[in-house]
Amino acid sequence: MQRRTNAFTLIELLVVIAIIAILAAILFPVFAQAKAAAKKVSCLSNLKQISLATSIYNNDFDDVMPASLTSWDMGAGDPKGFMDTDLHTMTADSGYGGDPDQSPPLQQVYPYVKSFGLYSCPTASDTSTSGWTKVTGSGLGNSSYVWNGAVGTQSTTRADQIASLIVWAEGPQVTRVGFVQPSPWNKASLQHMNGMDISWVGVIHGSVGGNYGFADGHGKYMARNAVTWAMYGSSGTHWDGASGNLVPNTDHMHLQTGNQNYWYSCGTFDIGNTLTATGGDVCG
Repeated sequence: MQRRTNAFTLIELLVVIAIIAILAAILFPVFAQAKAAAKKVSCLSNLKQISLATSIYNNDFDDVMPASLTSWDMGAGDPKGFMDTDLHTMTADSGYGGDPDQSPPLQQVYPYVKSFGLYSCPTASDTSTSGWTKVTGSGLGNSSYVWNGAVGTQSTTRADQIASLIVWAEGPQVTRVGFVQPSPWNKASLQHMNGMDISWVGVIHGSVGGNYGFADGHGKYMARNAVTWAMYGSSGTHWDGASGNLVPNTDHMHLQTGNQNYWYSCGTFDIGNTLTATGGDVCG
């Protein structure tokens, strides 16, 4: 009598391998999506805490929000980045006419945040741009979040739509720089903003949207083309860098393709007059 062995045949083994391969092909994208979703939630949690810290800062300073003035890349090229306390050195390094009496909003609200880890979104990659790369050391930090320059030094009591007024947005990379976008033209014209519709703000998650922090302390995800100029504090009409036309502040940001940067997207910003969609200056 012949004894039968309990071993797989070659055909059976190939069938099992094929089933495993099929299951892997189905599950791996699901795992990747779950991981991306978890990072997105973590980014939003960070931004909510930063926005809430900013709201507490405002309360301590008579409802006045952190100043931002004219430097759009505070800390660029500086060994200490946005946490430098030698403001004359820091703003001179930026090369964009920064105010030597002003520190970045990221530095101003840090005593209320108390953790540099909250300043970076896990989805954001580390930048390789010269002068913007990450810094290391005690008391130094990096960030992937961008301050809305239109709200700098403004009183929250003036905001006519505080729950929809954006104060922080997401950038795609972690850097030593305290970015401000949009940013004022110059110190003499702080209500005239430039660089509103640029490709690297608000497109970190799936290239179509990002998380935003608002003046009342809450945060949420929004598709980029659901964000209006009024939500950044624009009043009246503004210059649309994409079309080259004047449009009302109810107009939306553009979904970006490639590396389009509409730097010359500008207008007058007044957080107490965002319900007005006509009139106003354009690009000061």
